[in-house]
Amino acid sequence: MSDLGETRFRALAERLVTLERQGRSLHSLVATQPKEVLGPLRALAGEAESIARDIGAWAAEPGPLASALGRHLAERARKAGIVLWLGVAGALTMTGDYAGARAACRSGLDLTAADDPERALLLETLGKIEFEAGDLEAAQKAMTEAVEIAESFADPERWADRIGAPKREMQARRSMEGVSRSLGLLAHIALARGDREKYARTLDLAYEAAIKSRQPVLIRSIWRQRYEYALRWDASGAVLDAMNAELDRGGAPELADDEAYKIDMQLLRGQALIEREGYARADRRLKAALLAAKSPRERWTTRMTYGRFCEDRPGRRQEAIELFDEALAIGNETGIAGFIDGARRDLIRLLIAGGEAAERRRAISELDVVLRACRDARDGEGFARALLQRAMARFLDRDYAAALTDIDGALDAAANAQTRGAALTARSAALQRLGRDEGALADAIEAVSLFPERRRDPLGDGPGAGRDELQHIEAAYAAAARICARLGRAAEGFEWAERGRGRLLRAHGQLISPAGPASSRDILPLLIDALARHPDGPAALALFSVGPIDTVVFIVAPGRPVREVSADFGEAQLQKLLPTADDGPQQWNAGLADALPGISEALQRPLAELLETAETCKTLYIVPDSHLHSIPFAALTGKGGVSLVERCATVIAPSVASLLECLGRRPQEAKSCLTLGAGGVGEISFAAQAKAVADLLVGKPEWGKQSLYLSEPEATPERFLAEAARFRVIHLACHGNVLAGVMDTLSASALQLTGGHLTARALIKAEGPWLQADLVFLNACRSGGFRARLASEVGGFRQAFLEAGAPSLVATLFYVDPDHAQKLAEEFYRHWLDGQTKAEALRRAQCSLRESGLPVGDWAAHTLIGRAF
Repeated sequence: MSDLGETRFRALAERLVTLERQGRSLHSLVATQPKEVLGPLRALAGEAESIARDIGAWAAEPGPLASALGRHLAERARKAGIVLWLGVAGALTMTGDYAGARAACRSGLDLTAADDPERALLLETLGKIEFEAGDLEAAQKAMTEAVEIAESFADPERWADRIGAPKREMQARRSMEGVSRSLGLLAHIALARGDREKYARTLDLAYEAAIKSRQPVLIRSIWRQRYEYALRWDASGAVLDAMNAELDRGGAPELADDEAYKIDMQLLRGQALIEREGYARADRRLKAALLAAKSPRERWTTRMTYGRFCEDRPGRRQEAIELFDEALAIGNETGIAGFIDGARRDLIRLLIAGGEAAERRRAISELDVVLRACRDARDGEGFARALLQRAMARFLDRDYAAALTDIDGALDAAANAQTRGAALTARSAALQRLGRDEGALADAIEAVSLFPERRRDPLGDGPGAGRDELQHIEAAYAAAARICARLGRAAEGFEWAERGRGRLLRAHGQLISPAGPASSRDILPLLIDALARHPDGPAALALFSVGPIDTVVFIVAPGRPVREVSADFGEAQLQKLLPTADDGPQQWNAGLADALPGISEALQRPLAELLETAETCKTLYIVPDSHLHSIPFAALTGKGGVSLVERCATVIAPSVASLLECLGRRPQEAKSCLTLGAGGVGEISFAAQAKAVADLLVGKPEWGKQSLYLSEPEATPERFLAEAARFRVIHLACHGNVLAGVMDTLSASALQLTGGHLTARALIKAEGPWLQADLVFLNACRSGGFRARLASEVGGFRQAFLEAGAPSLVATLFYVDPDHAQKLAEEFYRHWLDGQTKAEALRRAQCSLRESGLPVGDWAAHTLIGRAF
């Protein structure tokens, strides 16, 4: 090598050291300043590649530096390039540029050989990007290869030709850590596809790998996911019992000395108690834990948990504020940043949500502290989020101009696509209040485009859409629909409302819309055509959109333009009228029945339009929103006390796309029925009731040949699932409920059969629709109810049977009297077998019970979901 070449070689080596230092500094800012670091990271990555090539070439020449040192420096430059491309991919993912993030990962992969350990890390990152972008196939492919490569380096001897003996064990553990992370994402992919068993199996493997890696944070994270998952879908309480026993023994052996793990155990235990044991028992336990806490960490954790418990209870909001204040004081005493930030975050959220101006002023004062800290730390994303919170406080104070200033500041500071989407949604709301509807509509539409379409993260701490993100998506679509309605563009508003409904149901993994025209902007002409060709004459559809302070109803009927009508009745008023907690049959039934007159009064304008529409349309399809899913629409009354059930048959649909899918399904030719009865009340036998329905159906010659009647002890969940696929009509008479102790919206909806529960979750199979039934009739309490965490969710048996392939479901919204429910069922079948549509048969049965003087909870308890005929 010439003197000039050697000088150049040394200069490149020195530059490499500087580049590595700059790269580490920029990497630390990716999470908070992705826009700012993106360009410099790209430049450094390209420079690292160039240095690696030049040093590699010169190191191959004869000379004093053409040695192991040269090869070592070339390898360092190559690795620096890989790390820098990972940083570029992370920054691009933060800004929502998934195509660019993929390209960055592939640039990094180009620097690796097939058996490089760094390749596993790049593939893991690529898998996360594909998951975020919604491409589960590509994500699984990348993560599977990442696992294979990382596993091959989990043996210390695999590193023998790369590093010295002292570091081999550490590198092998790092490889096992990568195996654990990649298996964790593969588990989430399985869950996104609805395969719970594979999720659990894969997560167990991830936990085993985490233990081998000896990384406490990773072990704790996966342990928590395993328990959260099991608690969510455990209807028996066995998982909670096992967790309590583990805690009593001192916890998992691998985490015996991990203080953070013990806190996680207490937090999970508290949440499970709230869900499963009811508020009174949970209150006593949490209060006892509060008094027993000694260490700063225990004191902080118990106050945060108890504060979150209190904020959900009527009349205990101030107590929650005091507990968060105490937690913040503990954080300030200890100086632990996580304590300070966590307590301040919950305190600010609660203060803003309150109705008092003084509390919002205090929230703004606390946010000013956060803003100064973010500015000092150059944390652009944190600064943007704090500005959005302050904007919300000012918005609630009706200072819309000041709120708009904060929102614009957040947009300037934010690079993360989701943060920008939230800011645009907030700006749309502020502009609406300022009368600038066109600008508000443009912001809402842009906000929608910034949120990637992806499945909801079921556990709240993994890849996928989180609760806050879905709430912003709900708000953006609703804003677009409402603004279009105000601007006199009802058809466009209908499209936005329905597109939002379909997208959110897909995100929740519920009632996935079919591919093709029914999921596109062409849905309105498809709907009008379907309504015009309805078998019993033209039908109509009403799509409800419930906002914070008003409700907009879009009405579609053949031969007429789309109409919209609004009512000054929003989510807050609806929640006040409806029962807030399912404390038992009497309280639920009374609360729901008492709410109907107030809801009817509040919706008089939409009801007048619907009653007028019913003069020419015998069937009215209704797409509810939010808490309106709990309402028996047939019982709503317009002016003069005329109820919908008197004028038309009402049918519920989760969305227009799912309705079109149901309308397109055709039943099997053979007429057969499966009737099942299990349990009873007093002297009333549900088996006898099911037999009476079976006799009605089998009494028709064409129904008798292939029918099956199941009673105890044969009426088990396993037998039902084994037999149900081949029948045209399925009728179940049994106990039903929405279980209070199960967080999952599908597992919480349960029917009590012989030997155990049949949950809605058990009906959904990974291979897709499996039923051939034309009708499913669930004569059981609350069989049409479901537990939802977000307004956009539609779960329980409504989701399960429609997704399993049935086009029509009759289910109940009330706790039903078994005699009256049986009478309605028999009336329904008589009318249906005489040739009426399902919707008209149910309407006539309801009118019959109503005319006999029964209360609304008896005659209006049943609702038809899906297809009317």
